Amino acid sequence: MCLDTYLALLALALIQGVLCIASNLLITECISLGSTINKYLRCLLWVHGLKAMSNSISRSELLLPKILAVLGLIVMLVGSSNIGANIIGVVLYLVGMYMIADRLNNKDIFRFALISSIALAVGVIIAAIIVGAGALLGFLTLHPGVALGTMIVALVIVYIAILATGWFKKRLMEQIEPHTETIVAVWAGRLYWWGAILTIIIIGLLLVFIAMILEIIALVLLR
Repeated sequence: MCLDTYLALLALALIQGVLCIASNLLITECISLGSTINKYLRCLLWVHGLKAMSNSISRSELLLPKILAVLGLIVMLVGSSNIGANIIGVVLYLVGMYMIADRLNNKDIFRFALISSIALAVGVIIAAIIVGAGALLGFLTLHPGVALGTMIVALVIVYIAILATGWFKKRLMEQIEPHTETIVAVWAGRLYWWGAILTIIIIGLLLVFIAMILEIIALVLLR
């Protein structure tokens, strides 16, 4: 064989060696890439599983609080003319809202629920005391104007208490709304506020009634 033939064979052998090495490197890189993709997909599935588990736990943790709050509202609606039923309803409602505030890590939810629940009761108690004192003074002084004046003051205080209730109910629904993914809570808050303003006419009471129903729906949809 001549020198050219040896050189050609040597070049061919070198090319085969390079191709072999390159193919081995390519296979190794492909295996490594496949392993990386597999790990990444497993990580994604694990994160997705954690999120699903977290959402499931979150929903189960909110179940009892929602039941208590909704039950309290229903008791207040059905037994609106019964003082005992109203007290039981308010207690159930506040316990449920306290637990919801704790689960959602939003203390304003319970604060607004508490203020809106007791504002009217406090206003009525103060008004009753004023009316009683006015009646007593009117009896002692024999002046009917005293009783009439205290009655007007008492009505103003009750109306202010109703406005406070509607305002804080509106604020409460604003805190609930981001966790419902609907506008039901927003409309409940608006109707509470408008109903409080229009309480001096019959339509105000109707708006408050509708607002309570919407609040029940919003609490059921709570996530």
